[in-house]
Amino acid sequence: MTVKKSDVYKIIALYGSSFINMVLGVLTSILNTRILGTASFGDLKFIETIVRFFASVTTAGFFVSITRLIAINNNKSYQKKCWVFLLLFF
Repeated sequence: MTVKKSDVYKIIALYGSSFINMVLGVLTSILNTRILGTASFGDLKFIETIVRFFASVTTAGFFVSITRLIAINNNKSYQKKCWVFLLLFF
């Protein structure tokens, strides 16, 4: 089994972007802590956690349902309506 050159580039890009994302996240947290102070940073993270929780609860299963409707239905105009709804509201 041979590995294509394009596959190697994709793997490097995937792991590289993940690593950069982690490093930027740590640096952003350090910067926010220094600017806001520890108490305000804790408040920020608390509010962020609550917002993320409610966002995950409200969208739970929605994307799976829409993509299933698009995959099952053969009507092109209905599929377009689903895509437009998905793109406009989420």
